[in-house]
Amino acid sequence: MHQPIFPTQAEDFLVATLGLWRMTHLLAVEEGPFRLIVRLRARAGESFVGELFDCFYCLSVWLAIPLALLLAEGWTQRLLLWLALSGAACLLEQGTKRIDLPGVFEEQGVTYVLQQTTADNFDRDATGDPVRHRTSRSDCIVATPGARSALTPRANL
Repeated sequence: MHQPIFPTQAEDFLVATLGLWRMTHLLAVEEGPFRLIVRLRARAGESFVGELFDCFYCLSVWLAIPLALLLAEGWTQRLLLWLALSGAACLLEQGTKRIDLPGVFEEQGVTYVLQQTTADNFDRDATGDPVRHRTSRSDCIVATPGARSALTPRANL
């Protein structure tokens, strides 16, 4: 019979989810202490395990199995908990990973934002009537930590 590790199953699920995300992130993304994880991934190479180390989502599915077996009773509950733990870890990964925005890049601690501006210009056609056309130009502005207001609302991180 299942004995909860914490007073409620919700706490068991929360702690298991956080632990699963942490282990999966360590194995799939980080270098690890003394670069041990990097060396482990390099040694695994192109094998099945090496492929798992390259995919956070795949790795979370496999690492969730022992947690589901430990925390759940019965095969139905284990199956559902297995998928729920992996899904929750994937949601945490999506919510915590850094997003690279097009036109925004960082170099030696300085953030550069490529900002495109559009203006209406009027010319005259062959008959002398005004013709409107739009022109664009791109400017690169520097966004330092103290000058976040220089960013446009769309690019404001």
